[in-house]
Amino acid sequence: MLPIKELESYLKTGKYSELFIKEYAYYINNGIYEPDFIGREIEYLEGKSPNTTTKKESIFKGILLKGLWHKHFFDAQHIPTNCLNMLEKNEKKILNKNLTDKEFLNSILNLVHKSVVSHDKTGDWIVYKKTDSGNFYLTIAKHTETDEVIYNRIEKYLTK
Repeated sequence: MLPIKELESYLKTGKYSELFIKEYAYYINNGIYEPDFIGREIEYLEGKSPNTTTKKESIFKGILLKGLWHKHFFDAQHIPTNCLNMLEKNEKKILNKNLTDKEFLNSILNLVHKSVVSHDKTGDWIVYKKTDSGNFYLTIAKHTETDEVIYNRIEKYLTK
Protein backbone atom coordinates (compact mmCIF):
# COMPACT_ATOMS: atom_id res chain seq x y z
CA MET A 1 0.00 0.00 0.00
CA LEU A 2 1.30 3.48 -0.79
CA PRO A 3 2.22 5.42 2.35
CA ILE A 4 -0.39 8.16 1.77
CA LYS A 5 -3.20 5.63 1.33
CA GLU A 6 -2.02 3.79 4.41
CA LEU A 7 -1.87 7.03 6.39
CA GLU A 8 -5.35 8.03 5.27
CA SER A 9 -6.71 4.70 6.54
CA TYR A 10 -5.77 5.67 10.11
CA LEU A 11 -7.72 8.95 10.07
CA LYS A 12 -11.23 9.76 11.13
CA THR A 13 -11.26 13.58 11.01
CA GLY A 14 -7.59 14.57 11.28
CA LYS A 15 -5.21 15.74 8.59
CA TYR A 16 -1.49 15.43 7.93
CA SER A 17 1.03 18.10 7.07
CA GLU A 18 3.05 17.56 3.92
CA LEU A 19 6.08 17.16 6.19
CA PHE A 20 4.42 14.38 8.19
CA ILE A 21 3.59 12.47 5.00
CA LYS A 22 7.16 12.80 3.69
CA GLU A 23 8.68 11.72 7.01
CA TYR A 24 6.31 8.77 7.30
CA ALA A 25 7.14 7.61 3.78
CA TYR A 26 10.86 7.97 4.44
CA TYR A 27 10.77 6.09 7.76
CA ILE A 28 8.58 3.30 6.40
CA ASN A 29 10.37 2.91 3.05
CA ASN A 30 13.74 2.76 4.80
CA GLY A 31 12.63 0.26 7.43
CA ILE A 32 13.20 2.67 10.31
CA TYR A 33 9.71 2.24 11.80
CA GLU A 34 6.91 -0.27 11.37
CA PRO A 35 3.91 1.60 9.91
CA ASP A 36 1.35 -0.02 12.20
CA PHE A 37 3.11 1.21 15.35
CA ILE A 38 2.60 4.79 14.23
CA GLY A 39 -0.79 4.04 12.70
CA ARG A 40 -2.25 2.43 15.83
CA GLU A 41 -1.40 5.50 17.89
CA ILE A 42 -2.98 7.77 15.27
CA GLU A 43 -6.11 5.59 15.35
CA TYR A 44 -6.14 5.99 19.13
CA LEU A 45 -5.81 9.79 18.82
CA GLU A 46 -8.55 9.79 16.18
CA GLY A 47 -10.94 7.88 18.45
CA LYS A 48 -10.95 4.86 16.15
CA SER A 49 -9.33 2.65 18.79
CA PRO A 50 -9.86 2.68 22.55
CA ASN A 51 -6.38 1.32 23.26
CA THR A 52 -2.87 2.69 23.30
CA THR A 53 0.31 0.80 24.05
CA THR A 54 2.26 3.83 25.17
CA LYS A 55 2.09 6.76 27.56
CA LYS A 56 -0.96 8.97 27.36
CA GLU A 57 -0.66 11.91 24.99
CA SER A 58 0.48 15.15 26.58
CA ILE A 59 0.83 18.81 25.83
CA PHE A 60 4.21 20.46 25.40
CA LYS A 61 5.01 22.90 28.17
CA GLY A 62 7.99 24.76 26.68
CA ILE A 63 7.56 28.17 25.08
CA LEU A 64 8.30 27.13 21.49
CA LEU A 65 5.88 24.18 21.34
CA LYS A 66 3.34 25.41 23.88
CA GLY A 67 -0.17 24.34 22.88
CA LEU A 68 1.03 21.46 20.69
CA TRP A 69 0.69 17.82 21.69
CA HIS A 70 2.81 14.73 21.41
CA LYS A 71 1.94 11.05 21.52
CA HIS A 72 4.53 8.36 21.97
CA PHE A 73 4.64 5.43 19.60
CA PHE A 74 6.57 2.28 20.32
CA ASP A 75 8.77 0.37 17.90
CA ALA A 76 11.17 -2.52 18.49
CA GLN A 77 14.12 -0.14 18.56
CA HIS A 78 12.64 1.39 21.74
CA ILE A 79 12.83 -1.88 23.71
CA PRO A 80 16.30 -1.22 25.20
CA THR A 81 15.30 2.24 26.48
CA ASN A 82 12.09 0.92 27.98
CA CYS A 83 13.94 -1.97 29.63
CA LEU A 84 16.50 0.40 31.11
CA ASN A 85 13.72 2.66 32.39
CA MET A 86 12.02 -0.31 34.02
CA LEU A 87 15.29 -1.48 35.54
CA GLU A 88 16.03 1.98 36.94
CA LYS A 89 12.57 2.16 38.52
CA ASN A 90 13.06 -1.24 40.14
CA GLU A 91 16.79 -1.17 40.84
CA LYS A 92 16.42 -1.08 44.62
CA LYS A 93 13.96 -3.98 44.64
CA ILE A 94 16.42 -6.18 42.79
CA LEU A 95 19.75 -5.04 44.18
CA ASN A 96 18.69 -4.94 47.83
CA LYS A 97 17.75 -8.59 47.77
CA ASN A 98 20.21 -11.40 48.27
CA LEU A 99 19.28 -13.22 45.06
CA THR A 100 20.89 -16.20 43.45
CA ASP A 101 22.09 -15.72 39.89
CA LYS A 102 19.02 -17.54 38.60
CA GLU A 103 16.64 -15.44 40.72
CA PHE A 104 18.40 -12.26 39.61
CA LEU A 105 18.12 -13.26 35.94
CA ASN A 106 14.42 -14.13 36.38
CA SER A 107 13.82 -10.75 38.03
CA ILE A 108 15.46 -9.01 35.08
CA LEU A 109 13.49 -11.08 32.55
CA ASN A 110 10.24 -10.26 34.38
CA LEU A 111 11.04 -6.56 34.20
CA VAL A 112 11.88 -6.81 30.51
CA HIS A 113 8.55 -8.55 29.93
CA LYS A 114 6.71 -5.87 31.91
CA SER A 115 8.39 -3.11 29.95
CA VAL A 116 7.27 -4.66 26.66
CA VAL A 117 3.65 -5.31 27.66
CA SER A 118 3.08 -2.19 29.78
CA HIS A 119 0.88 0.66 28.60
CA ASP A 120 3.31 3.34 29.69
CA LYS A 121 6.08 2.65 27.23
CA THR A 122 8.08 5.48 25.81
CA GLY A 123 9.23 5.88 22.24
CA ASP A 124 9.46 8.56 19.61
CA TRP A 125 6.71 11.12 19.08
CA ILE A 126 3.84 12.00 16.83
CA VAL A 127 3.65 15.80 17.18
CA TYR A 128 0.28 17.34 16.43
CA LYS A 129 -2.02 20.29 16.93
CA LYS A 130 -5.62 19.92 18.09
CA THR A 131 -8.08 21.89 15.98
CA ASP A 132 -11.87 22.23 15.92
CA SER A 133 -12.01 20.02 12.83
CA GLY A 134 -9.64 17.32 14.15
CA ASN A 135 -5.98 16.73 14.83
CA PHE A 136 -3.37 18.15 12.49
CA TYR A 137 -0.33 15.85 12.49
CA LEU A 138 2.80 17.92 12.05
CA THR A 139 5.89 15.75 12.36
CA ILE A 140 7.43 12.53 13.60
CA ALA A 141 10.05 13.50 16.16
CA LYS A 142 12.78 11.63 17.95
CA HIS A 143 12.36 11.70 21.70
CA THR A 144 15.85 13.18 21.94
CA GLU A 145 15.18 16.18 19.70
CA THR A 146 15.02 19.60 21.32
CA ASP A 147 11.94 21.80 21.16
CA GLU A 148 13.91 24.20 18.98
CA VAL A 149 14.76 21.53 16.40
CA ILE A 150 11.13 20.38 16.26
CA TYR A 151 9.80 23.94 16.08
CA ASN A 152 12.14 24.91 13.24
CA ARG A 153 10.95 21.91 11.27
CA ILE A 154 7.21 22.55 11.75
CA GLU A 155 7.04 26.34 11.98
CA LYS A 156 5.65 26.87 8.48
CA TYR A 157 2.83 24.36 9.14
CA LEU A 158 1.59 26.01 12.35
CA THR A 159 -0.60 28.58 10.62
CA LYS A 160 -2.53 26.00 8.60
